[in-house]
Amino acid sequence: MPLSVSDLRKALEIAQGEGSFQVGPVDLGIPDVLDLFRRFLPDGVIDLVSDVAADVERLCVAGTIRLASRVTSAATVYFLPDEAWAYVAGVRVDVRLPEGEGLPDEVKEIPAALERVGLGALHVVFGAEPKAGGGAQGRLGFGVDLNFPDSGADPKPYVWGYVPLGSGRQWFVTGTFPDVPLESLDDLLDFANLRPGDFQLPPDVPGAVALALTGLAIAFVPRQTAQYSRGQAVEYDWLDASMTVSLGTEWDAIPGVLRIEDLAAQFQVENPLSGYPALVVGVGGRVRLGADVLVDVRVGYPDRTLSGTLTEPFPLAALTASLPPGMGVPADAMVSALTVEGDLNPSPARGYSFSATLQNAWRVGGDRIELTGVTLTVSNFGGETAGEVSAQWRIGDTGTLDVTGAWTGVGWSFQAQGSGIRPADVFAAVGITPPAFVADLAVEELLVEFDDQANVTVVLHSTVVLGEKSAALELRIALSSGETAVSGTLELTLSTRTMSFTVQAARDETGKWLAARWDAGNEPVEGLDLLSALGLSGPAGTPAALLPRLDSLTLWYEPGARRAALAAAAGFTSWAFASVDRAFGVAARLGLRAAATQLPMVGDLIPADRDVAMEGVGFALTSAGWDGAAAVAANQLLAEVGEFSAAAYGRVDTVALPTGLEAPAPVAPDGVVSAVMLAFPEQAPIAGLCLTLAHTFGGGEQPPLVLEIWNRRGGGNLPARRTQSFDAGRDLDLSIGPLRLKRIAVGYTDQRVFLAFDATLQVGPVEFALLGLGIAVDADFAAPEARPVLSGAALHMDKAPLSIAGAFENRPDPGFAVLLGGSAAVEATFFAMTALGTYARSRDGWSSVFLFGEAGGVGDVALFGPPAFTVTGLSGGFGVNSDVRLPAVDEVGEFPLVRRLTGSGSPSPQEILELLMGPDAWVRPVSGSYWGAVGVQFTSFKFIQSRALAVVAFGNELAVMLLGRTTVTFPKNARPGRKVQARLNIDLRLGYEGREGLLSMDIAVADGSFLFHESARLTGGIAVYVWTGGPSRGDFAITAGGYHPSYKVPAHYPQPARMGFIWSPDNNIRVSSQVYTALTPNAIMAGGRLEARYEKGLLSAWFTAYVDALIQWNPFYLEVNVGVRIGVAFTIKVWFVKVRVSIEVGVGIDLWTPPLGGRAGVHVWFVSFSFGFGASRPALPPQDWQEFRQQLPDPLAITPLAGLLPDLDPAELAARTTAHAPTAITAAGFIVETTSALPASQTYVNNVSFGEDGETVDIRPMGKRDLTSEHRVTIKRNDSEFSWQQYGWTITQIRRDVPSALWGAPGGPGLDEGLLPGHLVGLRIEVPDPSAGDEVGPISTEALGVEALPEGRMPLREAAPTGPVPAADPASPRLIADTLAASGVTARRTAVHDALGRWGYAQADGALDKYAARAQTTLTDAPLVLPTTMAS
Repeated sequence: MPLSVSDLRKALEIAQGEGSFQVGPVDLGIPDVLDLFRRFLPDGVIDLVSDVAADVERLCVAGTIRLASRVTSAATVYFLPDEAWAYVAGVRVDVRLPEGEGLPDEVKEIPAALERVGLGALHVVFGAEPKAGGGAQGRLGFGVDLNFPDSGADPKPYVWGYVPLGSGRQWFVTGTFPDVPLESLDDLLDFANLRPGDFQLPPDVPGAVALALTGLAIAFVPRQTAQYSRGQAVEYDWLDASMTVSLGTEWDAIPGVLRIEDLAAQFQVENPLSGYPALVVGVGGRVRLGADVLVDVRVGYPDRTLSGTLTEPFPLAALTASLPPGMGVPADAMVSALTVEGDLNPSPARGYSFSATLQNAWRVGGDRIELTGVTLTVSNFGGETAGEVSAQWRIGDTGTLDVTGAWTGVGWSFQAQGSGIRPADVFAAVGITPPAFVADLAVEELLVEFDDQANVTVVLHSTVVLGEKSAALELRIALSSGETAVSGTLELTLSTRTMSFTVQAARDETGKWLAARWDAGNEPVEGLDLLSALGLSGPAGTPAALLPRLDSLTLWYEPGARRAALAAAAGFTSWAFASVDRAFGVAARLGLRAAATQLPMVGDLIPADRDVAMEGVGFALTSAGWDGAAAVAANQLLAEVGEFSAAAYGRVDTVALPTGLEAPAPVAPDGVVSAVMLAFPEQAPIAGLCLTLAHTFGGGEQPPLVLEIWNRRGGGNLPARRTQSFDAGRDLDLSIGPLRLKRIAVGYTDQRVFLAFDATLQVGPVEFALLGLGIAVDADFAAPEARPVLSGAALHMDKAPLSIAGAFENRPDPGFAVLLGGSAAVEATFFAMTALGTYARSRDGWSSVFLFGEAGGVGDVALFGPPAFTVTGLSGGFGVNSDVRLPAVDEVGEFPLVRRLTGSGSPSPQEILELLMGPDAWVRPVSGSYWGAVGVQFTSFKFIQSRALAVVAFGNELAVMLLGRTTVTFPKNARPGRKVQARLNIDLRLGYEGREGLLSMDIAVADGSFLFHESARLTGGIAVYVWTGGPSRGDFAITAGGYHPSYKVPAHYPQPARMGFIWSPDNNIRVSSQVYTALTPNAIMAGGRLEARYEKGLLSAWFTAYVDALIQWNPFYLEVNVGVRIGVAFTIKVWFVKVRVSIEVGVGIDLWTPPLGGRAGVHVWFVSFSFGFGASRPALPPQDWQEFRQQLPDPLAITPLAGLLPDLDPAELAARTTAHAPTAITAAGFIVETTSALPASQTYVNNVSFGEDGETVDIRPMGKRDLTSEHRVTIKRNDSEFSWQQYGWTITQIRRDVPSALWGAPGGPGLDEGLLPGHLVGLRIEVPDPSAGDEVGPISTEALGVEALPEGRMPLREAAPTGPVPAADPASPRLIADTLAASGVTARRTAVHDALGRWGYAQADGALDKYAARAQTTLTDAPLVLPTTMAS
């Protein structure tokens, strides 16, 4: 059992009185050091026999001690308490060695390290030092009196130290002792190799009154490599020396605030005995706090910071004088440790603080909160006093909160936080009853704010999940004066801003809802930004009603059920977002009423008991994973919180349709919404975008109509729909007089919602179909307004011998103010004709017109012509500001201008309008485009029927196309019912497309072609494509039936079907034959395939034979693949198990040359093997440059694209050609291209690198890689390089695709690469257009008037010319240039111009020297001149 500090103090008091003291390690509870003590003391007992002097407070005693050698000597014993000063944890004995006794062997040589200063009496030091983990450890050391400043000094400095623990550790000796007087600070030079005067006090420290050494510490390493100091070798390295020198004065460090008593200087020298000692100066002393609390402090330089620590306990009341007035602290608190810190730099940094660690607890918050481990900090910086507290608060057995507090001047304010604490325990500890929803919150951080007046606020930080977005919730539940209040904020971060919701108390009695509200003020939030942040995205053109501008939002959140709702009223629209579990969606609804009785033309025919009324419309956009359960849960959520329900709308006025349409007054019960429409449709839940329309029939509520607009299953946008989807429509089949209502349906297009009516009117033999009849509502829901719509009408009359059909439609389009289309067809006994067209006026002001007509005989009745060419129909049309989409060869049969528009099988007028005006319209308005077409339908010898159409499109792009279809039937006079032996349908497409520079011919065997029987279908196509411009310039493809199977076809190549037939006489047999051939810039290929297959029941058999050939040239390379396979398979069924057995025999041969070689492969049932013969597959032999050069066109082409003078005088042109003079061009707007047949890796203009470098060049036939090819252009003017940038010229790099056969990487044949994209081939140089000067402005007729002068005689008028005849002098341009450039001429011309400028008749233009340089190029023809000798 260790000795308590209180018992030790009693023993010391007794020893002081009795004059003796005795204690041993066993008495102290540290028997482990008994053997160490026995080395120096009899029986290891500390026995002070006389001259006992005890310091009870410091726990030390001095006197004469009995040694093991039976002699006595002076000694001091120090008892070491534990951190709490409760028990003795260790002891240290310091004994002065008697005469004749030496130090123990472990330390006897160590004092020699201090001989530099001078050694006095030696001491042996031993003891038991407390260990960090508990217990004590025996230690041995020495002490020594130093003869400093000389051997006669009294007192002398004393230092001591223990043997270092472990091996190789440094020694450290230290000591504090009575003042050792110094004459000056230079006396300290004995401890360091410094120069006189190096030991100086900081300038702001008061001068010394009396110098005395009071402390010393030296760190050294014995027996190291010899060092040299003052020319004498020593055996020790001094690592550090620290000296404390009392100055005998005080320092008012912070005047009137902080005074340092017992001022002392502290000098620390690193490597003091080396040639480069480093000196650090500090100042120390004691600071008095409160009434009588003294703390040792030190001031460090150069940062001038103060620090100190006091570890002896004392009552906190002793610091009252240093506390701010009125600061409440525990009256009975004890301070276990005190630290002082300060900054002595000039204001505002100057100040100090002290921190007191309290031993006992501090109870606050109405004694509900007990703080332990309290540290009180008081600071005074810049004249401002502040108080802070740090502590811990134990919450039952849940955990501990860290507490911080601040003095507010009138009281204490605290904040506590921690993790792993149950909120319920905190609420119980502070006496708060929270709302029910708090128990289900996933609390991420908990804070408690309280003060010393019993006010408590619990702050919870959590996360509210809204869709895919997490919002940060701060919930504050406060208790004050016995009342509980709930408040807080919820932060929702968008990409453009942060929305801060204000938490409100729950509305319902259960308390399960967290409610919050956000108000925009002057900064509303865009619905698109909000939904994007919540992770809800929609298609392009999402209805504006779902994306409103929101001024306020209400949030409802139920943590227990993971349900959340956002609701708002945006104008006339109710808007809500609902999140249930992992699914979420947004809905918007507009309440209104519009009835069918208000429709034009038919409204007055509908009785009230059969009236159809629109009662409300809504949109819903939902996330992936949305299903029926999610829809039900979301609707229930909105109903519970009282948002988006029918009751929320109350009564709305009946919507009056616009007047002026002769519509009757609306008939409605009383304006009450009678149809309930849920936010999210439950009968047809859609993960995507849907439209819901509530309606009544005859006043009775009906199930809502739901239209799917877009879904997420395909991961992309769906086109806007006008047809039914799920229950988007309802059949009516009502006949009311001449009116028949067949069906109603909901539709959505062009940001409008429709309730569409399928209605017809029958008047005698004429039937009118009303196109687009219905009620429309704008999808932005900006107002509860509906309007009737009727886009057009269709007419049909069929009364022999006349049949008439037509349609007219005004189709709304966001890009056009007007878009009208119509078609009409008339058919008599032997003649029929059709006309169709559109008219559009864009919102930009331009108009578009398209007309097309067709006339022909009924039943192929001839119009005119001989039997070899009998015309049966004619067609033609044109388009202005109109573009026609030209068909591919496989679309020729469906192209409406080629497909027959009259006769049986022809489309209806409504279908024709859809083809012309629908989403995939063949003809569409485009500004600046024009086209014309003419067609003919004819027969040849009565068994070849053909339709041909020639189309020319120009304006924005040039395209010329000949389209047609020819049908050949055998026998030629096949009557109805007679077997047709063969039929061949051939589609032709022959054209030129200027944008691509493409000449093309496509011939395709169309559907319906057969031989002998319809089961023997014919297939195939032929294509010839040649590119003369565009990115594929120089490329071509000629193919019949396609390409080699392993050939990678470039995207721009045609891909016709294989030439051949497919014969399937029944469901069991299929025989097919295919052949192909193709020619491309790098290869020629051909091949074929024959297949036969039989399958019936469990048995199947097959036969396949193929041959494929590839040929490459330059260098020549041939590869042929031939193979045949035959097999049979059957399935064996044993009980419930099926086993398929397959046997196949096949042979394949691959041949190549040069050199000749190949490989054969054999497959027999389950055995396969192959072997090679001849030469192995070769690497292609490289060509030399001369061979390769023959494959290239002219290496360089310079092509003017604009700016030539085609109307140049023929004589001038001939003269320039004869003289090899440059081509004449315009002075501005000139464009020229320089291109090379060789790709370039770099381009240069005037020997300067230009643009981005291209790829290095490979030459496949030559086997070369990574070559550098430079394309250089030099622009000169008058034999000097021209600065083209200064004059605004534009130069761009030209990149084009090049053949891989020439420029691909060496290696394989490269047959599957086609063209290599984007290689540098040249430069395009553009000279800017001339800059226009100031406009003259409008010229009035008055300005052009003529003022008549009286007639008179012109002076010097001669009837015949006189004088020399002007003549052109070829040398005159050079003469003019030389004259203007002559010395002094330019200066004089400039002086005249400047003089005119000063009078306001000319603009400053600098030196007039430019015309001299331009004269020779500006004067393209020599001017007419006269001899200078002519009299003036």
